[in-house]
This record gives sequence, C-alpha cells and structure tokens, in this order.
Amino acid sequence: NPALDGFGLIAFASLFPIITVMGYAQLMHWVTQRKTKFNGEK
Repeated sequence: NPALDGFGLIAFASLFPIITVMGYAQLMHWVTQRKTKFNGEK
C-alpha cells in the first residue's frame, strides 16, 4: 500500500533528526566527562 509506505518514510524522516540530536548530546556528555576526569587526575 503506497499510503503506508509514505507514512513509514515520513515517520523515519521525522525521527532521524531527533535521534541525531540525542546522539550528539550523549557524545558531548561523554567527551565532557572524559575531559574533567583527565584534568582532575593531573
């Protein structure tokens, strides 16, 4: 059914930016923790 295929594509297209932003936030949190950990040990 083309309507269901279109809806799936729209759902994927709208979820991708959300997942990307959440992944970027997680990466920055991890990098910040590593920096503070290594700076605290010196």
